[in-house]
Amino acid sequence: MTRVVAHDDAVNLPALTSALFNVPLSGGTAVFNANSSDNFDLWKATYTMAYAGGVLAASPMVFPTVVLNTFNVAPLVNSNISAGITVTGFMRQVQDVTGNAPLAATAGFKPTNLAGIVTDQSNTPSATANTPIPGASVTNGVSYLAALAPQLIHSWAIINVATSISNGAGPAAAVNPLLVTLNADVFGPTATFNPPFAVVNFFIVSGANLVQIGSAIGSSSTVDDGSPNGRRHRYTFTWTPGAAQPVGAVTIYAIGVSAAGDGLTSPANALITITNP
Repeated sequence: MTRVVAHDDAVNLPALTSALFNVPLSGGTAVFNANSSDNFDLWKATYTMAYAGGVLAASPMVFPTVVLNTFNVAPLVNSNISAGITVTGFMRQVQDVTGNAPLAATAGFKPTNLAGIVTDQSNTPSATANTPIPGASVTNGVSYLAALAPQLIHSWAIINVATSISNGAGPAAAVNPLLVTLNADVFGPTATFNPPFAVVNFFIVSGANLVQIGSAIGSSSTVDDGSPNGRRHRYTFTWTPGAAQPVGAVTIYAIGVSAAGDGLTSPANALITITNP
């Protein structure tokens, strides 16, 4: 058996620069360029983005990890390495739902800060590199409350009821299902209401952050019962928590995002409980 060990005998923290970006930032894709250096082989960069208020101010959104190099793979990378991030589905503003049927929501909150950390192959993290995002550098969004009557959202929420699922961590065999289908429903006027979101992203609260667990592209089903606000578009995602998810109740949010980059955060759903077994 061959084992390879990464040992940094001169422990100097990796360094990550603040990011540069072109203005104005808008919906779609946003590119943040940053560089990193270390005396050791670099591994990954992780970024979170905070917004000016609401859920994403209290719990910044974690983006997927940017891998700079894999373990024990030549060439080693450690000098002036590009370590920025391209944010697909960038949200120029986010509103939080505060009431349903009829919909009530906060004003739109713009992003305020991108925080990055780079880690080397010895699992040593850098100090946090903050990139302030001035409000004037982001295009103004359009409020979901300003939609014309035929397209005005009546309610937006994750509708799952109390459910227990297992993380499969064992060693005992799971007694509950290993997955759950999350359903997020948006209702609006009968006959006229079109799907308002290009994508719906599902997040769980993990520590101090929101961590994305999956997405639904386009609504999976549409029904209309003919009542005044009886047209429903449903967005679904099947989640398998896995062994890394600790036991206990999970707080889940769905954020619907329009093609223009305007987000709408559902009320929290805390009815999914993770068990072992």
